[in-house]
Amino acid sequence: MKHDYGSQFGRFGCFGLVLSLACTTGCQELVEALHHHHHHSHGETPAEEVLYVSGNGGTISSFGLNTRSGALTARATLAAGTSPSYLAFSPDEKFLYAIDENAGDVSSVIAYSIDPTDGHLSLINVAPTGGQGAPHLAVHPSGEWIVATHYGSGEISVLPIRDDGGVAEPRLIDKGPDGACTNAHQAVFDRTGDYLFVPCLGSDYLIQYKFEAGQLSYNDPASVTTPSPRHLAFDPAETFAYVISEYDSTLTWFAYDAATGILSNPQVIDSYQTLAGSSAHVVVHPSGEWLYASNRGENSLGLFSIDAAGTPSPVAFQTDGIDTPRDFSIDPSGKFLILANQNGAQDVFVYRIARDDGQLTRIGATPVGGNPTFTGAIELP
Repeated sequence: MKHDYGSQFGRFGCFGLVLSLACTTGCQELVEALHHHHHHSHGETPAEEVLYVSGNGGTISSFGLNTRSGALTARATLAAGTSPSYLAFSPDEKFLYAIDENAGDVSSVIAYSIDPTDGHLSLINVAPTGGQGAPHLAVHPSGEWIVATHYGSGEISVLPIRDDGGVAEPRLIDKGPDGACTNAHQAVFDRTGDYLFVPCLGSDYLIQYKFEAGQLSYNDPASVTTPSPRHLAFDPAETFAYVISEYDSTLTWFAYDAATGILSNPQVIDSYQTLAGSSAHVVVHPSGEWLYASNRGENSLGLFSIDAAGTPSPVAFQTDGIDTPRDFSIDPSGKFLILANQNGAQDVFVYRIARDDGQLTRIGATPVGGNPTFTGAIELP
């Protein structure tokens, strides 16, 4: 995802050349603005995306995210159960689903429609997940199913999505091989939706499922061993899968066979800089060139370069102002990383991602409160 400044100046003729000769850091933003204008005229990058932030405070907040500057503009905050700790979008981004993690004895999924003009959310319905303490949910690529995972009780639940975007009660509830999954922490589909992966943090393995028409079956092998797996992320080509360990603070990467849905050949490096423990989330940049990982023990966000063999190598760690970085995401343009600080100031940091090396520069801090544990941005139609 290298930026071709030569072609950029070519686009804007002599003005671009003068700009290149006279430019300072401030001028670079003008170049980016012109670049943005060119792309937006072709419908590639809108001027603004909508960012959603949620957590343990019982609300979902939305913001406009300026795709030139990275600035956030508050839009709306609405009540959403007791603890909407994670959100997921339908593939067509017409619907948003919140997992209400601590909804009494049983967790629930809250379904919303997304207004295509401004991102406003309208409640459709609420359905129980069939388990306790659900920290995560994922929408099937078809938009027809939701999978919810339960840290508290270990279940993996499959819930149908109705024609109106609402969610129905679970069709299927599984607890992994031999009914032994402990602390199911995440659900990740491959891009086809034929395969599903669930990190069972307390069991030290990942479940490898086959998924067909809302039914789960075990792949062969049914699981792969890896220490305290919390979250998993594929590279864009789905050639490798990267798994972060909560307790060991390691990154384990597997070769992925997309034809069979099998992970193999695990290799391991540390995800942290100085203090291990309580690592949280992993995201691969859309370019496939960089990986980011958060560590709550040392309160850091690590940047790793990825070579042609899929091997990540540590490059730099952000620590300034970070407090319990449970979640972060990269916006659809690939230009910004948005991190939620669950504790302390309970704010959201926006970082600009350097196009040449993936380095992060913090450009804003926005207080949101409510112990934020999720960030995710979408483009409106």
